[in-house]
Amino acid sequence: MNDNRTPEESSAVERAGDVERNACAALRDSETGLILCAPRHGGPIMSRLRVLFGRTQRDFEQGFITNKFDRFVNRQEAHIIAKAAGQIRYRCGGDEDTLYSENLY
Repeated sequence: MNDNRTPEESSAVERAGDVERNACAALRDSETGLILCAPRHGGPIMSRLRVLFGRTQRDFEQGFITNKFDRFVNRQEAHIIAKAAGQIRYRCGGDEDTLYSENLY
């Protein structure tokens, strides 16, 4: 639990039941910390964003953004969150401890 929340953030968390969930696929630039978000890591939206910022797939760590105030988590932590929140709807190969957007939708 984050004790540095604004009153508005605290209220939003209370209304949401304080359940952390994965909101969307994200890439975090290893040099700048820039985070790009889109429905899929390798989808056309994410590809266009990478080109727009002049970066390649290798420049980024793959993960997810959660509903906890834009918190970036890697694929392994995202899997733990998704499992606890009941978000895993589909299975795909290699997803025993790693989350893929295909697991969610």
